[in-house]
Amino acid sequence: MSIIKTKFLRPITSPEQIDKIDESLSWAVRCQMKPRWTFEITLFKLAQWVAVPAISEILLDPMVQEKRQQTLLSCGYSELWAVLLSDSYIDAYTVPVTLEGLEEFRRKIGAFDCALFAGEPEPDWVLISIESELDVIAGSADFIGQLLDCEIEEAFSHFQNYARHQPIKQLREYLQLVHDRLKGNYQKAQIGAEFRLTP
Repeated sequence: MSIIKTKFLRPITSPEQIDKIDESLSWAVRCQMKPRWTFEITLFKLAQWVAVPAISEILLDPMVQEKRQQTLLSCGYSELWAVLLSDSYIDAYTVPVTLEGLEEFRRKIGAFDCALFAGEPEPDWVLISIESELDVIAGSADFIGQLLDCEIEEAFSHFQNYARHQPIKQLREYLQLVHDRLKGNYQKAQIGAEFRLTP
């Protein structure tokens, strides 16, 4: 049962629907508890997918949110699934593809380790937020290009520039590590290859 109060997001309580959402997400993402109460988030390589790290949308302006909302609508999505990754039980929500719904997702859920995605039985794409520090977006190159409004190489370049200018050394090194793990490696990897996204 959800403990996050929401206005636009709808908590999913049906065990059958939760199982379906969990099974769909498990094609692309695994999250598991490690010693000392840390979580390890792993992204799997899926066919035809690329993966790009991006600056968390919390830092971006409302015009970017509106562009992303329009992209999602033009791709035929009216509702998405959001799942908190670091819970011992599945905490899932439906997210309407409205400015209010996407903004509430970012404020209420995007500050935690979570996934936003659509599609079944496998996800069409997935956006993984990691502690509001960064997003990793995986899916077709065309979809990611539309969502980020730039080419894949340009997205990597933007992210690396962002990482280089982080004043905290640990965060700077972590962001660079995620960049280096994904750039050139994810796209060439065999289907099912694993890419750890947490330190």
